[in-house]
Amino acid sequence: RGKYNLPPVVINEIAPLGDLTMGGWIELFNRSTEPLDLGGMRINDADGGAPGHLIIPPTTGGMMIGGQGVAVFELPIGFFQPSDTVRLQTPEG
Repeated sequence: RGKYNLPPVVINEIAPLGDLTMGGWIELFNRSTEPLDLGGMRINDADGGAPGHLIIPPTTGGMMIGGQGVAVFELPIGFFQPSDTVRLQTPEG
């Protein structure tokens, strides 16, 4: 039987409408034990793979997520309509 080659960083949780303390947000989880740089990755909610609405900015020291760690990002207004599919993409798409 074949095995899946899953990426180390996955979408763990999403709250498109937010709550009383924060707008909509998305949580990414690093399944590996090594820290990873998220800089330049895109969180895309557009059907057909259009350029992402949220681009994680590359920084001098990198936008790091620790091993087995989480990173939470606030979502722009209008992100994630009920018919959308959210995707995490590398800078290359």
